[in-house]
Amino acid sequence: MTNLSLYLVESADMYPDGPALRCDRVTTTFSELADNAARFAAYLIDRGLRPGDRVGVMLANRPEFAMVLYGVLHAGAVAVPMDPRRNAREVAFFLANTGARLLIFAPSCWAAATAGAGHRPRLAEKVVGQPFQRAPADSDSGHIGGPRAGGSRSPT
Repeated sequence: MTNLSLYLVESADMYPDGPALRCDRVTTTFSELADNAARFAAYLIDRGLRPGDRVGVMLANRPEFAMVLYGVLHAGAVAVPMDPRRNAREVAFFLANTGARLLIFAPSCWAAATAGAGHRPRLAEKVVGQPFQRAPADSDSGHIGGPRAGGSRSPT
């Protein structure tokens, strides 16, 4: 089965130093984006995510969103993008109706995300707003910048 993350891996192989994302005068190359997506996918798999599981993604349209989205897809999961301006009731509705096993969210969404996750405290996972590759490699904090995947960019 082909998934969108395969195209990112192919682009990284063909254009490793080519610009994949540009935001606030910062360029992320295809190889950086693919490596970060693979690392985030490994982090999700380490947390018990399985192919086909749904993951809520409550992030603004920034490079972090692309890294998380491709990481979710790279892990074989299904991304459920959610507007970061949603309130707790709306978050709860999305989570209940999609069957999401995990919610990735920005710190600015903390109140709505955690209240919306309700009685499922392990569901919500805070994601910091800095690029994945700039966090310590040995971090196990649950934030973007978590443990390295071991270098493989091949999607599962």
